[in-house]
Amino acid sequence: AGRSIQQAIQDLGSKNTGPLRFEINLISIEQSRSGLSLEEALTRARDRVNFESFTLVTSALIISLSSGGDLLSILERIAESLRELFRLRKKLKTEPAQIRMQEKIIILWQMCR
Repeated sequence: AGRSIQQAIQDLGSKNTGPLRFEINLISIEQSRSGLSLEEALTRARDRVNFESFTLVTSALIISLSSGGDLLSILERIAESLRELFRLRKKLKTEPAQIRMQEKIIILWQMCR
């Protein structure tokens, strides 16, 4: 709380060990060494990374930087939407497998009758 978006990105880059660490650090580097605005650095990162959730979050940050608004509320809604999206994708992957298994059981059951 009380930190700027720029400070939060720097903290995330230093603490993150995941695959986006390089990209998050690059946002800070582009801003500090290349003189890009945070908005420009985020836009470049969004264009480089083809990952749906990263695109949503960076877009929300860019919009917040340019027009303000309740960023915390927006990020919470994005997080909720992404959790639901991942849940639905998981369901789409598992349900067809369950249906195929049920079909096999029905076929075997009919063969054994």
